[in-house]
Amino acid sequence: VKVGFLPTALPGFLAEGMRKFQKQYPGACVQIFEMSPSEQEEALRKGEIDVALLGEPRPEVRSEFHTRTVKKTPMAIVVPDDHRFAKRKGVDLADLAEDRFVTLSEKQFPDRRRLLTDLFARAGIDPQIAIHASGLSELLGLVGGGGGVALAPADLEQLPHAGVVFLRMNRPKLMLLFSAAWRKTGDASVIEKFIETLRSGTED
Repeated sequence: VKVGFLPTALPGFLAEGMRKFQKQYPGACVQIFEMSPSEQEEALRKGEIDVALLGEPRPEVRSEFHTRTVKKTPMAIVVPDDHRFAKRKGVDLADLAEDRFVTLSEKQFPDRRRLLTDLFARAGIDPQIAIHASGLSELLGLVGGGGGVALAPADLEQLPHAGVVFLRMNRPKLMLLFSAAWRKTGDASVIEKFIETLRSGTED
């Protein structure tokens, strides 16, 4: 089973799910490939991977592939550790109206622009987007380097994040879906067993 994944999936549920799957199905082999969501979509289309673990699937992905939610995680606010709110546990998104934002590239993370536009509208703000990062580690590095603040899945806190602080986003609240996608053609029995193993490890 060839699996494309975002780095947050590995400590979040993928490593544990892989161990459980290998014990249950010792004849199976799982390979993993770190890719952005857009790279995962293309690799899935070409048959280079069997499963994409790509966060929240956009409508086009839902129509083209089978999808299933593996996990849910809240959206968090990421600020430099010297930010005026760095000592707080949580803030409203509206409190950051005057801040510059670092966001993820639309090319690598399709539909990111729409997600942020909706959130900013709900918060009643129209902030400046300063920089677009091509990956999650790059996003953390830019925030830690003073490039701005960011919105990111709370699970991202499990990755190394020197110089940044994760804050709970009090209002508006948003739960992000971490989903698996796979092709509608061919025998998907092993793939579905793998995805169910991942899901079983994330249930409360």
